[in-house]
Amino acid sequence: IPFIKQALKVSPHKLRLFGSPWSPPAWMKTNHRLNESGYIRGDQYYQSWANYFVKFLDAYKSHDIPVWGLTVENEPLAGLQPHYAFNCLNFTGPAERDFVKLNLGPTLAKAGYTPDVLKLMVFDDNSNFLADFVKPILTDKEAAKYVSGIAYHWYNNNPMGGFPDPFLTEVHNTYPN
Repeated sequence: IPFIKQALKVSPHKLRLFGSPWSPPAWMKTNHRLNESGYIRGDQYYQSWANYFVKFLDAYKSHDIPVWGLTVENEPLAGLQPHYAFNCLNFTGPAERDFVKLNLGPTLAKAGYTPDVLKLMVFDDNSNFLADFVKPILTDKEAAKYVSGIAYHWYNNNPMGGFPDPFLTEVHNTYPN
């Protein structure tokens, strides 16, 4: 927090800060670990995880640090890998859709973090899986109303032919909002 406050103070530009979780606490996951493959354990933990997001935002707000945006999960497909070494949580497109629609979106909105205040981005992974992942989220009107955009990683896009400019144009044309 002191470093962020200093950056906000000295930057000649308006900084846009965003958060991107890597894993919920181990007790919320099916494997009871921060790393390796695992899902959120049951419906009751989805709401607990959504509440964590609000606690995170409120904590920074209490220090006068505005958070511009959030992603639902950093590299949600990494949680499919059985021996993934870093913190992770598996989300499929339909699972992320349901979490956004039923838990995270309404919880953020109830706490005052509506799309005009906070930008919620889905996916946040390598773009070669983007189209299949975001389709169930962005075609569901109840989920999509909470989503401001798609986050993607610029690296490991060789299966897409390198830099994915034409692909991103296609995704933008499919989901112009």
